[in-house]
Amino acid sequence: MKKLKLFTIIFSIIIIILMVFPATLFADSGGVEAFVTRFYQQTLDRGPDPSGLQNWVQHLVSGNLSGADVAERFIFSEEFQGKSTSNEQFLDVMYRAFFNRAPDPEGYSGWLSQLQRGQSRKFVLSGFVNSVEFANLCAEYGIESGSINAEGASTQAPVQRTNTINASGNITVVCMGDSLIVKSDWVPKLAGYLRSNYPQANFNVIASAVNGETAPGAYSRFDSTVAAHNPDIIVLAYGTNDAGNGLSTYSKYMEKLVEKALSTGAIVFVQNFGPIDVNAFPTKSDYMRYVAEVSGIAADYGVRLIDVYGPLNADRGTNLLDWCHYSPQGATVVAQTVYQNLSAVLIR
Repeated sequence: MKKLKLFTIIFSIIIIILMVFPATLFADSGGVEAFVTRFYQQTLDRGPDPSGLQNWVQHLVSGNLSGADVAERFIFSEEFQGKSTSNEQFLDVMYRAFFNRAPDPEGYSGWLSQLQRGQSRKFVLSGFVNSVEFANLCAEYGIESGSINAEGASTQAPVQRTNTINASGNITVVCMGDSLIVKSDWVPKLAGYLRSNYPQANFNVIASAVNGETAPGAYSRFDSTVAAHNPDIIVLAYGTNDAGNGLSTYSKYMEKLVEKALSTGAIVFVQNFGPIDVNAFPTKSDYMRYVAEVSGIAADYGVRLIDVYGPLNADRGTNLLDWCHYSPQGATVVAQTVYQNLSAVLIR
């Protein structure tokens, strides 16, 4: 009986320890050391100093830092910044450090184009860190991958080709997109915000969306389903279905869409899209490149960017219903974000 009681006490203590302390306490410190060492080698071109290595390992093993946290701190460290790397050199480091491989031509070209357009390195870093490849790399070393926010859309201010609208009389807003509109009520919510806050105007807010549509499909129907409404404001929201099907094709047709939209004389917004569960759709593991491409197109054409990725990603568990579609809360987040952007061009 005494042995049974002792066993019960010991078992209870073990359970309490497992509940109170994170699993990372039991991580293989050898794997963690190897993970940190490779970051010294790949980003700083040197081996670790003993005290620095010990400090990083302790934080990773304790769960205070994730792989993403460590990666961000190395890339934006004073030592790395002091190297004054070119965009090409920066990308080479990204691929070696985060993917453990040489760049693929299309991916490298896409990221380089973003940097040359003025995209921030923080934004590019987030694309690498939030990828499946980096998560797999962390798993090899027994590290929790973590994530970082895709901040800093573009470091150059786009030249706006359109001005403002007096918020009175009839105003037509067309939101063009895919199932993120069809299976969500963010457009009706947007209409509600506009009508409540600008009662002197008569808003006609139209959801022009097709399930499963990509940018090429949108381009083919733009004239008959968007331009035909003589819109004052156009919101173009594509990328979720395009991701994984070729960045160059997506970029080409998004640019053509923007050109068509501008030709109507409307104020044009391009909207990126929220997080994608790449475990459900591995072929879309490069979707952050598409999110970044939207920012570049906005900068190139001087149209306004609506960033919904950042607000949605801040609490993706609450904001998403499945692999990409918005929950009711997520729809509210999107509607509020779009409204805030549209209100910047509406003059009372």
